[in-house]
Amino acid sequence: MKKTSLLKYQFFIIIISTILWCYLLGFNFINPINSDWLYLGDFSQVQLGWKFFKNDVWRFPIGSNPNFGMYFDGSIIFSDSIPIFAIFFKVIRIFLPENFQYFSLWVLLCIYLQFFFAFKIIFKFTKNLNYSLVGGLFFIFSTVFLNRSGIHLSLMGQWILLSGIYIETIDDKNKNKLLYQILNIALSTVIHFYFTIILILFYIFGKIFDLFKQKIKFINIIKETIILIIPTLIVMYVVGYFTIGLDDGLGWGYGHFNFNLNSFFNPAGGNNFESFNWSKFLEQRKYQNGEHEGFSYLGITGLLFLLLFFVNFLFKKYLIVFNRYKILTISLLFLVLATSNNVNFGESNIFLVPVNNLFYALLSSIRASGRLIWPVYYLIFIFGIIFVFKLFENKRPTVVILILFFIQIADIHPGLLKYSLGSQYKHKPQSEK
Repeated sequence: MKKTSLLKYQFFIIIISTILWCYLLGFNFINPINSDWLYLGDFSQVQLGWKFFKNDVWRFPIGSNPNFGMYFDGSIIFSDSIPIFAIFFKVIRIFLPENFQYFSLWVLLCIYLQFFFAFKIIFKFTKNLNYSLVGGLFFIFSTVFLNRSGIHLSLMGQWILLSGIYIETIDDKNKNKLLYQILNIALSTVIHFYFTIILILFYIFGKIFDLFKQKIKFINIIKETIILIIPTLIVMYVVGYFTIGLDDGLGWGYGHFNFNLNSFFNPAGGNNFESFNWSKFLEQRKYQNGEHEGFSYLGITGLLFLLLFFVNFLFKKYLIVFNRYKILTISLLFLVLATSNNVNFGESNIFLVPVNNLFYALLSSIRASGRLIWPVYYLIFIFGIIFVFKLFENKRPTVVILILFFIQIADIHPGLLKYSLGSQYKHKPQSEK
């Protein structure tokens, strides 16, 4: 890619990211010294965690935050306060105003990196600048990404998953690939542990496929996994993951906060204050228990991409991203874990598999298992966007993907309106809903 083209696409990504940032937060909430929006619902936890951490002395582990009071000798990790930002801004706290908050800046960074890595993946397989820029728009307007801006700000860091997918597309012969994987997973630990779990599972599932295809020996998988895990554990120790007892790290919820089998085409969304329909064209469907954690509405165009995924698998039309059986293996394994032992379709329970207490304790680390559907969601979009390019490569593919993007926006715009100018952070009286 030429340097002039590089500057052009960076400029476009920055401009669009900034516009969406202003749209999501409004001009009041993008102000880093305005924290009024962070004392409602679950957001109070992340802001208070940061304030206690900033005003405390340095300790070791460096993320220690015992004065917050959630756990005895706790850590900034457990308040979902985006540890990497908390540690950085604590270092320069003498230069910060008393009421400084970094969460609005975090939102901007997440939008930018979400767009950037989506662009990188699509460009790698299309070599078309304009097409890749339009394709990247799907990812910053994805429902699973925007949904988290109204619930868990740290979980907006889904760009780390796109970064992980991009790294996985690097040729195995590249000696730096393992280093990139180590750095990416280690970085995920100082954003949110669910990203760490997903990235490690993505790596393992890919290696399982390679093992059965006899592309790698089992002993080599063990060696690489150890090399991958040790730096991750060191970072986790340094930032304070192990400041609490093992029993305190266990949690209830596996099989409750799961993925419902209707979630891909169920536009039932919500934030801390209200529930709403994301779709202009489809009706909300019911789900059970805490299955809002598995929210993953694809949108009309996303459902088309899902169809193309199956078409390509059945007829082997194009080689896209990975071997078609590898991408199917990874997707199915994530789907099984996300769905959990409690398999539901809408309000109907298909079956419930009893889980031994020991296994339940192990699975408690992914108690909100519905979140594990995110890599599948993104693979569907990556797959579909590249498939469309291959299909219309000589027939103005950028025009086609632009039309599909506008169809997507037309469908999900009822949901987008719920995130306009910081609406997701304002509690409205019943008469205004």
